[in-house]
Amino acid sequence: MRFWVSMALLIASLLIALLAGEGVVRLTGHQPWSPLPRFDGIPAVTQPDAELGWTNKPGHYLFSAVPGLPAVAVTVAADGSRSAHTGPLGGPDAVWVMGCSLTYGWGVGDGETYTAVAAAELAARGLGDKALVNLGVAGYGTLQTWLLFQRRAKDHPAPKMVLYGLFGGHGERNLGLHNFTRVLDRAASQQAWVAMPYARLDPVTGEPKFHPPERYRRWPGAGRSALINLAQERFDQISDLRLQPTRHELTLKLIRRFADDSHALGAKFVVLILHLGDDDASLRDDLKRNGIPFLDMTDMGYPSPDTIVPGDGHPNALMHARWGKRLADFLQGELSGSAQSASTTSR
Repeated sequence: MRFWVSMALLIASLLIALLAGEGVVRLTGHQPWSPLPRFDGIPAVTQPDAELGWTNKPGHYLFSAVPGLPAVAVTVAADGSRSAHTGPLGGPDAVWVMGCSLTYGWGVGDGETYTAVAAAELAARGLGDKALVNLGVAGYGTLQTWLLFQRRAKDHPAPKMVLYGLFGGHGERNLGLHNFTRVLDRAASQQAWVAMPYARLDPVTGEPKFHPPERYRRWPGAGRSALINLAQERFDQISDLRLQPTRHELTLKLIRRFADDSHALGAKFVVLILHLGDDDASLRDDLKRNGIPFLDMTDMGYPSPDTIVPGDGHPNALMHARWGKRLADFLQGELSGSAQSASTTSR
């Protein structure tokens, strides 16, 4: 009888301690896992993909990135490119612009992405026969972008040039770190942004080892308990810490493979550096040391209050216009055969 009384007291004490802990955690501002509400009204503009995790879903959509903002038109062609384009996807006059949501143009209309702005600028300068194709996909890193390039190159003639829009956060995406996949899990109520492929550096060879798409594994009870959700957050952070130091080396090796594949098909490869945080600034030097051409566009004001979509953080139409005009200046030299080109010192 004493044993059962002791057990009951122990269980009651544990329950009281857990309830008290739950209350303290909530008082400090932590909450159970929940979806990001600002994505609830966004239609399904992506679709699941067994290899890539997700791809753009063809169709025409009208939505705003943040509730209360004016809706913008988003068109995805049958080949997965952003907005309908004229001419073939590949070929000697085509330029593939690839990358993440900064390239896709999350939060801006079809004609406002930096690819569309550059195309309009080139047409005004008499180079309208050059097809700039926006193959950006929201949420992608280097790995997914490279895999998409391989798929498109199998189905279409090689382009004249491949432009990869680099964002410093791609390193974490390439590793599939929890601090990114957790956000995807919260944002994916209407989208396919949950399972994503990732890579690790092999400890023996030092080369990338690839893994098929995996989902973020939310702990049981995290949607009801702030204490469990906080415990998972802290566990995720500790798990990510051991991988963080490898993100630059992995990203550089993926970019080199991306460039090699482009060159093997006769296409010039250029990195568009759109944004690098302080922790990622060394990637610029890495590209320079490895002789990978880049166009550095990090000095144009992003991010700042006047260059972001309010309440979202993605570049707004003003920022895309700045990037687009600089890209047009670069492409005018490349496509017309003049001496202007990207280099390891381009600004």
